[in-house]
Amino acid sequence: MSIFNSVKQAGISAFKVAKTFAGNLREESAPVKEKVKETKESVKASRRKNDAAGTSAGTSAGTSAGTAAADGAAGTAAGTAAADGAAGSGADSLVAHGKDLAGTVIGGVARAAEKTAKDDTFAEAKEEVTKAVADIREQLNEKAAAKKPHTQTGSANAGATDEADIVDGEVISVDNEHPHTDNK
Repeated sequence: MSIFNSVKQAGISAFKVAKTFAGNLREESAPVKEKVKETKESVKASRRKNDAAGTSAGTSAGTSAGTAAADGAAGTAAGTAAADGAAGSGADSLVAHGKDLAGTVIGGVARAAEKTAKDDTFAEAKEEVTKAVADIREQLNEKAAAKKPHTQTGSANAGATDEADIVDGEVISVDNEHPHTDNK
């Protein structure tokens, strides 16, 4: 099979896996959508609760502090502190909802990925990609072997034997003979 056809088949198989994953993700999105809806309602309820608590705490703290102390600024500061406390708990609640929602989304994606990995299309795609890589490797090796220089007469390595090494165009004998001396 040609490289083009091997890669084409691998791509087709990979596309089938992507479609399978999309279908599995769609199935897993129903619980995620429900969780988003629950989180949205919960955040709205928390916001209403915090707004009501901040308003009543600020008003009552400001009024009682204002009547108890001659300084009206102390009452306003106490009311602001009470409202800040309510807002802080609202932020904590929002972070908790965000973490819970992220866990649900990640869990849905993980379940869809697990279903896809167990599907036959995934195994088929894995085989097709492995075959394409093997075909590419084989053809590259064939081309590399065809480009290797063959021993030619008259070349620098013409006298080289299987027992000799060629370094920078010089034949180095395994008998430790130096080409420039008469150590034979």
